[in-house]
Amino acid sequence: MRRPTAMGAGAALAGLCLWASLWLSSGTAAAADAPERTPVAGTQVVQVGGAISGVAAIELQAPGAPASAWTVVQWGDPLGGWHDVEGWRGDLDEGQQKVWWVLSKDYNTGPFRWVVYAKRDGPVWSISPAFTLPGRDGQWLRVAAAP
Repeated sequence: MRRPTAMGAGAALAGLCLWASLWLSSGTAAAADAPERTPVAGTQVVQVGGAISGVAAIELQAPGAPASAWTVVQWGDPLGGWHDVEGWRGDLDEGQQKVWWVLSKDYNTGPFRWVVYAKRDGPVWSISPAFTLPGRDGQWLRVAAAP
């Protein structure tokens, strides 16, 4: 005798696997689609009427962070995982901030977040709220992180 419950569960699992493979193959969650450190060699940046053409920026503001703080930008996948963006890591700049350029090809993508460690390979000091990258040339997105 057939078990309808087992068949239904198997069909549902197969459908879910097919959907996930199609979705992942679309590049939506692929690591290759994560932003790269920008601007990169060969990138043309032009200032037009006070706005910078072809790039925007994200800025972390971390008042009170330790002098040894290390920052990492992470992108979130649809399954709830967070992954470091290669190249968007480093010490805080003067003024307890960090700035990274965003190329126009990455506009309006997300979610992203900043993770601030007390020191490189140290404990987490703060995690910012999730955000979406800027959506137009010259836009400067400021994100705050606090303990």
